[in-house]
Amino acid sequence: MAGAVGLGTIAQVKETNHPDLAIIGVDVDAKFTPGVVTGTLANNGVDIGDFNDWDSRVTEQVKTKLAEYRQKIISGTQSVSPANT
Repeated sequence: MAGAVGLGTIAQVKETNHPDLAIIGVDVDAKFTPGVVTGTLANNGVDIGDFNDWDSRVTEQVKTKLAEYRQKIISGTQSVSPANT
């Protein structure tokens, strides 16, 4: 997320070589394969984020409904296309 600033930070941490220093990055720690990928619920390319500090405010009923709709979308029984107006 930091672009060139992040690269400079990584270089400095490597150069310092201190055991208490580390870099926490974003994106993925996996081998990059070029090409086009469409992120879906089924391939974990998209999903709803964690509720974090709001978790206790989200009822189990809402969480259950979200899980139900997630499965319906994956199975194709729930459309996510905008309605024609």
